[in-house]
Amino acid sequence: MNISDVSEVIDRPERLICPPNLPDFVEGMVNLRGELIAAINLRTLYHLDPLGNSTGKIIIFNQDERKYGIIVDSVDAILSLPGSEAARLPIMGQGAAGDPAYQDVSGTLFSKTNGALDRPLMKMDLKSVVSRCSGRSEVMTELGQAPASPA
Repeated sequence: MNISDVSEVIDRPERLICPPNLPDFVEGMVNLRGELIAAINLRTLYHLDPLGNSTGKIIIFNQDERKYGIIVDSVDAILSLPGSEAARLPIMGQGAAGDPAYQDVSGTLFSKTNGALDRPLMKMDLKSVVSRCSGRSEVMTELGQAPASPA
């Protein structure tokens, strides 16, 4: 994802706020300094097997003047890759084209270390992810950035 869209990365809280009628891919809401932010579980959204634990990180990002969070297994590094340190990969085959995760990837590349390709990276299109969530649930159009109710 583009780092300019990310506002912060937080530890996943042990418990999330779970109002009724949340779509299955929204694991709950995070109260982040008075803002309720939807925590989207990409594993559920893309029909992947669950990890089986409640640890991980939540990447808070801005899209269309709203804040969202995506639950990720971990954040290993934040990379800034100038063109000289990245090699674009061609899109391989059409077999996965119907896969929602494949459709939400805006690019694939390899990072380079000392001129050698060392690891593949996929760049998520956050606008596409939010659009997919909104298309699957009317509730998502109401989530995004809601004030937290006083405790």
